[in-house]
Amino acid sequence: MSYDNHLRRLPLFANMPPQHLEWAKSAMRDLRFDVGETVFKQGDEAKGMYMFISGRGKLVRTAQDGSQQVLASVGMNQYLNEAALFKPGEESATLQITEQARILYISRRRLREIVGYHPEMKRYLPIPDDVARARRREQHFDGQRESEEVLLSTRRHWWAIARWMWLPVLILAAFSAVGVNVTIPALSLTLIGLGVVLSGLAALYIYAEWRNDQVIITSQRVIRIERTIITLDEHRSEIPLSSIQQVNAEKVVPADLFSRFMDYGTVEVRTAGQGGNLILTLIPDPEGVQDLIFDNRSRRHQEQEREHRQSIRAEVDRVLSGQDPDIEPDERAIEQESVYITHPPRGFLPTIYTDDDGNTVYRKHAFYYMRRTSLPVFVMLCAVVLLLFAGRFGLMAYAGAGGLFFFGLMWFWWVDWDWRHDYYVVGDEMIQLIHRRPLFLQDEDDQVLLERVDNVIARRTGIFQALFNYGVVKISLIGGNRDEHKLFEHVSNPSVIQEEITRRQQRWRSRQDTDAERRRREEIAEYLGVYHETYKSRLPGGIPSGGHEPPTPSHPAPDRGTSTGAPARPPRVPRRRPNNGGNT
Repeated sequence: MSYDNHLRRLPLFANMPPQHLEWAKSAMRDLRFDVGETVFKQGDEAKGMYMFISGRGKLVRTAQDGSQQVLASVGMNQYLNEAALFKPGEESATLQITEQARILYISRRRLREIVGYHPEMKRYLPIPDDVARARRREQHFDGQRESEEVLLSTRRHWWAIARWMWLPVLILAAFSAVGVNVTIPALSLTLIGLGVVLSGLAALYIYAEWRNDQVIITSQRVIRIERTIITLDEHRSEIPLSSIQQVNAEKVVPADLFSRFMDYGTVEVRTAGQGGNLILTLIPDPEGVQDLIFDNRSRRHQEQEREHRQSIRAEVDRVLSGQDPDIEPDERAIEQESVYITHPPRGFLPTIYTDDDGNTVYRKHAFYYMRRTSLPVFVMLCAVVLLLFAGRFGLMAYAGAGGLFFFGLMWFWWVDWDWRHDYYVVGDEMIQLIHRRPLFLQDEDDQVLLERVDNVIARRTGIFQALFNYGVVKISLIGGNRDEHKLFEHVSNPSVIQEEITRRQQRWRSRQDTDAERRRREEIAEYLGVYHETYKSRLPGGIPSGGHEPPTPSHPAPDRGTSTGAPARPPRVPRRRPNNGGNT
């Protein structure tokens, strides 16, 4: 692309690093307009930003009485609708082309998708304060993507609370019964008060457990979040919409009589693999949830078909207007696969970094490292203490203390080497689980293609994992059994790793769709090119397709409509013979 210098004139991209700018180009499209054409109309949805590379245009506003007013003239290196990159709105005027123009269009939807794929771009985008505050208000859950729309955020039916409220009532009744029968007034009041407090705490705990669980359906995925307060467990699983094969809604649960008249039931979201299925129990209006998932999938499919037909129509218009077919990718098709931001490992215990190929590398948590190395360190400390007092026991004590220290040191080296060579690599096409042991005792490299990933689950269990924020990431595969998973064990911040995997998987799917769209456009351009050649060859005086133009004669043929001697005669009329004195 040849508009880098123009982009640097925009305040939005002036200070953006080159690598990030390459990513941002994926949201841009180079458009060309002739004199008299309309770029957008007043009242249309503002979908993005426009920058003039060349040419001119004018902004025209139409009043309610039909009168038109020219607001401004726009020329080279001037831009419009910067606010439309961050929030939806509508066009307040019509942009008409007054001089053949080349315009750079930046799509809001595509830019938000790219920022979702590359969150590190956020720090370089000067988002207005009002837009940032509005986005924070719209953030329904941690990890929501920039281009992700929340369609439904729900919890289990209120019956999930009510069916356990007998426990606080029983506690209050028991303490009250005992307190009433006690003859000592102070003790009686104490028991009744204790019953009120304990029953209130029990009711509060039941409510908190219900509120911690959440089911979220977005425009891209289905998410279930489950938390347990007592054990500090957190279980988060998600399924992309493209992976959903079947959704079953069971409104009447056979084992639950209350589901017959309280409008709740079970929703089962099935994928291609057994391990990736989600079973959502006690869900309000299960049939409505089922319809929402399928309607969302249908809507996305219709949007893709509409964009595909628009691209076909654009190619047809270009050919019919006499222009060459444009086989360049559209605004979704520009993917910079060879540009990455590298974050080398830092510190003594780096648990996450990015390599030169753009892959994210994860190691086990530092707490796991310290727990494994605590015993070797303790052994070496004991050896040092023995060395301090070895003089009282002679040479054998020095030898024993030295041997113990050497043993602890080798043990520490073994654990350290093992920790540094057990890691997990998440790339744009593949996930690697690498496990190695010293002295070549183990060298295992398990590779999984992103296209085979069915579901990703992040889980933390226990007080230590909650305090130090580490846990397990379980990856279920398409066609795998229910208990067959690939595990990232003892990794830091498992929910972030889960988001990284699903984000790269979404990017991979987008790249596949882009390649398919590019191939379709190339086929369309080829068909239209052949049609254009065939159409020209069938015009009067046209050259047949694959033929050659006849050579031009060196001497032009005489004009048959003129004569150098006798006048021209009509066809099939005998020539009159000259009279040489004979009879006529």
